[in-house]
Amino acid sequence: RCSLLSNYRRKNLWVTASCPAVHPMPAQSFRPRLSFLSRKSGHASGFCFMGSFPMANYFTHFSCVLDVGTAENAERALELYRNEPEDPDGFCVSSGFSLSVSSENMSRLWIQDDGSGDPECVVIFVLKCASTFSLSGLWGFEYANTCSRSRLEAFGGGAHVIDLGARRSVGWVTTNDWLAAALEGDTSDA
Repeated sequence: RCSLLSNYRRKNLWVTASCPAVHPMPAQSFRPRLSFLSRKSGHASGFCFMGSFPMANYFTHFSCVLDVGTAENAERALELYRNEPEDPDGFCVSSGFSLSVSSENMSRLWIQDDGSGDPECVVIFVLKCASTFSLSGLWGFEYANTCSRSRLEAFGGGAHVIDLGARRSVGWVTTNDWLAAALEGDTSDA
């Protein structure tokens, strides 16, 4: 967003306006959407205007299972999740997803977003489980990026593959990166 600021005064009401640089509009078609109103005579500070593009909320959704071998391991994994320490910045891996034991198979962990999740947190936790429970084989999951409003490049998703035995990430892809590469002529994965 650019910060083209102008002040409008109507009936002793001041608002500060900004318009998105990507979508310039003629002044006569620009209708401000007010997010905060207050009456102050002669002062424009403290007022904001949302422009013609209201705020949007961005979400990442996923739902997957990880088989940790036994019901006892699943209970231990829940304890790992619940007791995950915060780092000095207050970040905690367990805040990036919800975890429960699958009702269909007691050795499987159900990993899901709780409104919006963080795929990186899932990868970190799965690698921790692989190490703790000596898991092996390949494991992966998909995620979807969505938005509460129509926004360019706000929708997409990706996938991540982990080699549990080697305790490392094998690879990942995002639809945004794949599409950009394909449009640039890189058709190796298209």
